[in-house]
This record gives sequence, structure tokens and C-alpha cells, in this order.
Amino acid sequence: MVRKVKALVSGSNPATQRTIAIKLGISLKTVNTIINQDLKLEKLHKSRVHQLLPRHISERRTNSRKLYENYLAGDRWKFVVTLDEAYVYLSDCNKPRAIYYRPKGEKNFQTWYLECKETFSKGFIIIAGYSYDGKLIIRRVHKNAKVNPAYYQTEVLTPIFRTEVPALYGRDKNRVWVHQDKASSHTSRSTLAFLENMEQETGVHVIPFNNIPVKSPDASPMDFCAIGL
Repeated sequence: MVRKVKALVSGSNPATQRTIAIKLGISLKTVNTIINQDLKLEKLHKSRVHQLLPRHISERRTNSRKLYENYLAGDRWKFVVTLDEAYVYLSDCNKPRAIYYRPKGEKNFQTWYLECKETFSKGFIIIAGYSYDGKLIIRRVHKNAKVNPAYYQTEVLTPIFRTEVPALYGRDKNRVWVHQDKASSHTSRSTLAFLENMEQETGVHVIPFNNIPVKSPDASPMDFCAIGL
């Protein structure tokens, strides 16, 4: 029986304990005992990660090194400004509590229930960023607006290049490199042309997309740290 259970829990897609119990005609308790005591296994949850194709893996391997060597090594990381978008949800803000306190023996039937309405997740998009010298302004995307190339250029990049980066770095603004991910609004032809003009106008640089690893939140502080908090 131990060998049969071992065969069913081995591999990357093991059967559930309930399925094993039904298939082998034994109790859930017996299955659990075999897994924990006889096989000495522990259950772990798989981490959710991006699906990576072979070309993604190859690109991450080369571009991660480019990103580090060209823009982060030494003290160069101090002059990188990283930005990203994120959803903020407000479903549980100021939510009525499902409990209440009353003096012992008192009966007030009107407070015994909680009226619930059908609700849907409410949220909005923010665009934020930070660097060694400080943070950028947190922007809330306008209601019903789409973060397309035109919106990204006008509402996000223009104030960052012309106002916020110069305010953070002053005379050192020409040493600054802006880091962003490969969202479609960032990599469109019009945005690339816009970024080239901004570099010439302000002296603030942009890290080329061929130096940024694809599907790599671990290489973006806004993904794994700032917005995650």
C-alpha cells in the first residue's frame, strides 16, 4: 500500500489525498499517515511564476547581465529611476464588521444581522516609481482612461523627464537612466520616438529595451518590492 501511495504522489502533478483514498479504497487518515510517517513527505505549495518559453529564458540570461553591467554595477544603480503600473483594490475598505458586542443577558434583535449587498471589486491603476535619491509622484490613472502610448507619453513620461527627475538629481540629471518594463505602451513606435526626443531635450536617458530581461519581476524593484508592499 505504501508503494501505491508513493507512486500516486510522485512527480510534478500528484493526486489529491481524497483521490488516493477513493482509488485505493482506504481512509483519508491512512493516506495522511502513509505520506507523513511512512514516506516522510511534506506538502508544499508551488510558487506562481511567469510562463517562460525557451526564447524568454535565453533573453533573461543575456539581458540580466547587460542590465547589471551597464546600469547597476558600482554606484551606477544610484542613478536609475524605475517605474511601473499596478492595480489598487478597495473592496474591503471601511467594511462593516461581522461581529458586535453586547451586555450579557441583553437582547436587541435589530443588531443581530448584517445586511449584505452584491459587490464587485473596485480598483484603479496607479503609476509610481523611485530611485536612490527619492520617489516619483504617485499618479492615479484617470477613470475610464486606457494606459495607451498617447496617455503614457503625455501623463507619465513628460512630467517625469521634464520636472521630476531634474528635481531629484539637479545637475546630475544627465547621469540618470529610466528603467521600465516591456508593456506595449512602453515599446510602441510612437513611444520610442517620444523617448528619443525626451533624451535629446532633457539629457535624461532611457535603458534600451534590449538590455531589459523579459518577464522578470525579480529585476524590477517596483514589482517585487515597492508595489508588493
